[in-house]
Amino acid sequence: MKTYEDVKAKAEKEIARLEQCIKDVKKNYTYDLKCPQCKETKQVSVFLIKVQYKIYCSDNCRANAWRDKKGLGTYSRQELNKRKQKRDEIKKEIIKLRNEGLTFAKIGTKFNTSRQRVEQIYSKMTKNDS
Repeated sequence: MKTYEDVKAKAEKEIARLEQCIKDVKKNYTYDLKCPQCKETKQVSVFLIKVQYKIYCSDNCRANAWRDKKGLGTYSRQELNKRKQKRDEIKKEIIKLRNEGLTFAKIGTKFNTSRQRVEQIYSKMTKNDS
């Protein structure tokens, strides 16, 4: 004669086995994702939550694609930091020239930019200093 506990234990064991089978199936169903940036093919699970949004194989490829789209190329961080330092130097030079009494138009001709842009940079920098 079967008891309630025996049947329940057998059912729980069967459920645990089936849950393990489901986990194994989810791991094994993958497809090939071809990264548009590096052209590398990678195996991606079908059951990942964010797989529908995944276009690139890694964050580096996504960042490089964004830089290419913006026209920056695939510069290294050092190159991007050099550009940032150069912009900061230009901003400091604008403040220095303005404090010497030059007009925004003359400063703009020196840096080959418009008077409005120089005025915009100057106002941002003076707000940050305050």
